Amino acid sequence: MNTGQGEIDLDYLNTMSGGDADMRATLLGMLIDELPREASILHDAGQRGDVAAIFQASHSLKSTLAYTGHAEAIRLNNQIEETSRQGKWSDEDQEQLAGLLVKISELIAGLTRLQG
Repeated sequence: MNTGQGEIDLDYLNTMSGGDADMRATLLGMLIDELPREASILHDAGQRGDVAAIFQASHSLKSTLAYTGHAEAIRLNNQIEETSRQGKWSDEDQEQLAGLLVKISELIAGLTRLQG
């Protein structure tokens, strides 16, 4: 599914649900609940400039994003995770973080539409 800013590829989620429609719905619901929480933690860490907290939040977000298959969000998050792992943080990194948060908002909207 195209969110307007990237594709949602639920192959991994579908594999994890084993073809069970109820399990798929449960996993979608969990993503819709979890993504805003994780994005908020990442946003707050970025606002504080807390590089260690950015790394932790980004690292946690990695597994959640894998279920969505959204390549651009995954790519941005991987860059943020790697930069923050190195203890670096710049205005450019802050811009990438802002871009990731926009992608996550779009992703949540797309997943909500899929959930019906």
